[in-house]
Amino acid sequence: MIKYASMFGCLKLTDEVAKENTASNAVFCKLGFYVEKETCFRKANTEIEYDSYIYCLHLK
Repeated sequence: MIKYASMFGCLKLTDEVAKENTASNAVFCKLGFYVEKETCFRKANTEIEYDSYIYCLHLK
């Protein structure tokens, strides 16, 4: 994904990950992403809310 986005001139990638999702958080850190901010989101069609991180990676 990173290589593909870079090939097409993308300057920045972002994604949101639940704080409790340790596996996904580890992958983003390993790929060089950093936490840009902390926020929360609501699971679709429910009242369940999760604390989350917004990860960022600058490509250029």
